[in-house]
Amino acid sequence: MKRDNWMEDVIARMQDEKNGIPIRTVKSFLSKIPSVFSGSDIVQWLIKNLTIEDPVEALHLGTLMAAHGYFFPISDHVLTLKDDGTFYRFQTPYFWPSNCWEPENTDYG
Repeated sequence: MKRDNWMEDVIARMQDEKNGIPIRTVKSFLSKIPSVFSGSDIVQWLIKNLTIEDPVEALHLGTLMAAHGYFFPISDHVLTLKDDGTFYRFQTPYFWPSNCWEPENTDYG
C-alpha cells in the first residue's frame, strides 16, 4: 500500500519492530500497561532517524504527530508530547487522518 502522507510514513517507521520505537509493557502499582513507549523514546528516535539536531524541533514534530492523532498519552487527554517518562500508545491506523471520509447528507440525520 503506497502512502502519500509523509507523516504516516514516519509513523510506520516508528512502529517497525526492528528499527522503530521500543514498545513495552510497564508495571503501574497493581496492574500492567501493555504496548506503550515514553515521550523521551519518541524524541530520541526522531533525532536519530530523521537527523534532527535540535531536541526542541523533535519535540515540536512529535507534538504535531500527537495533535494529528497518530499516538496519544495514556493518562492525559491533552494531545501534546512531553520529553519525559509520560507513556504513549500508537493509534490504530483505521483512525489516522488519511482514513477520514467526507460525511454524506445521511450522516447528519
